[in-house]
Amino acid sequence: MSLPYFLFFSHIPQIEWYGFIAKALSRRFKTRTVIWLIGEKDYTYAQSTKNFDHAVNLLSGLNPSMAMQEYPSNLAYLAEFERKCGGLFYHCDVAMDRHLAGRKWSDARIAQYSAHLLRAMEQQIENMGALPAAAFGEANSLPYRLAHHLLGSALHYWNFAIVRHWDHRFFLDDGQTEQWPQCREKYSQNRRNGIPESLYLLSRDRLNELREGRIRAPGLSDAFRGSNGFWQRIKWSRIKRANSHWIKQLKSKESRCDPREQNLWEASPIEKAQRVLIGMTRKRIFDRMAAPSLPVDTVLASYFLHVQPEHSVEALAFEFRDQLALIQNIAAFLPANMRLVVKEHPGMIGLRDLAFYKKLLEIPNVTLVSDMINSYDLIRKSRIVLTLTGSAALEAMYEGVPVILFGDVFFDGFEGIYKVKSIKDLKNTVSAVLDNPRSGACEEAAISALAAMYAASYPGDVSLPHTIEEMREPQNVELLADAVVKELHASIGA
Repeated sequence: MSLPYFLFFSHIPQIEWYGFIAKALSRRFKTRTVIWLIGEKDYTYAQSTKNFDHAVNLLSGLNPSMAMQEYPSNLAYLAEFERKCGGLFYHCDVAMDRHLAGRKWSDARIAQYSAHLLRAMEQQIENMGALPAAAFGEANSLPYRLAHHLLGSALHYWNFAIVRHWDHRFFLDDGQTEQWPQCREKYSQNRRNGIPESLYLLSRDRLNELREGRIRAPGLSDAFRGSNGFWQRIKWSRIKRANSHWIKQLKSKESRCDPREQNLWEASPIEKAQRVLIGMTRKRIFDRMAAPSLPVDTVLASYFLHVQPEHSVEALAFEFRDQLALIQNIAAFLPANMRLVVKEHPGMIGLRDLAFYKKLLEIPNVTLVSDMINSYDLIRKSRIVLTLTGSAALEAMYEGVPVILFGDVFFDGFEGIYKVKSIKDLKNTVSAVLDNPRSGACEEAAISALAAMYAASYPGDVSLPHTIEEMREPQNVELLADAVVKELHASIGA
């Protein structure tokens, strides 16, 4: 059996694990793979793996300096593209791209970067001739989002995603629906027809482990805790490599590298050192601003902040992406005797602007709590949990706590989870949930959700928190390749 082209969109370190899969697909199915990259460093690294039939540097030839007169023409080009694809490309897809986050680029430079990237991809598609059968990439990668628009809806797009609350399992998130339809279907089947006994027992035991705290709360780990959490979030091996690079750069005559050698977004060594110091300072100030314990003698509602920019915010919850404004509205619609507790995402501590927290603390009846507080403890003590698209909704479901959800995500139809489509709906939804003592999910629904996630996923280790060494194990690579082929065949009805 021979499959046509696959496209991969990536950057270091994802290049390496996509390379494992590409090699396995080539060996077993004679599949050809093309990888699209951003920057010379990634391109060189991808070529050295020799696992791809063709590696393309999308930013080759882009001059980092730009004359201002190019700005109107680039905007006109992007506007025409938006008319063709019918999407909010410039305001949504660009906004969620992590490589553009924190660059402090001017609008003119972002427009130049985006327009050049789009032109390069259009040219590559024209040169390739036959279109690929499928594309794999990261939702927070602008090339992946562009390819989704450029190649049309007839093709299939996936992201590799770990399965929350199950070890060593992953699923291929459908880039077109972004809703993990197989999981939705399995959940509905479980609720209608029951769960096979072996899977029921496995899921029930997992639910008990989650409730008893024998499994660490997702998103929480010792690496994110403590006064040195900002440093601990960075792997020690990366710190050593970074320090070595910074020292070399600081000793050189040039304090700033050529932007093209930095993949256009890497900061200079001095700027990197400044960012680390700023992050550490922000962390210390955050610790002083956040309450060390949960409020007592009052009814609690909880809201879990999200990482930004992030696909789950800018794409799946686009209308609610201003989280500060959303928290203000939530606090306004809660009963007078209920306090809204806001918990920061561990990955944003030291990164989010302190002005955000200052404005947050000015909102009446809102408490910002420390990242040291366990999320499960907060959920258990809450009468209601609110989140954009976070897995806190699932954890609340397991505890029977009702959830209000604002974004599009696969579990928005699960029992005990109530989706709000607009701020106008929020007040009535909050009242309806709080007035119903049985608004939370029952135990059978929680078991059905865990069983559905297990049945709709594949065995294997991919992406974080797994290491490259774990992913390159031959048996694991074969599992990843099998999943890719099975998902493609299921999608095209082969």
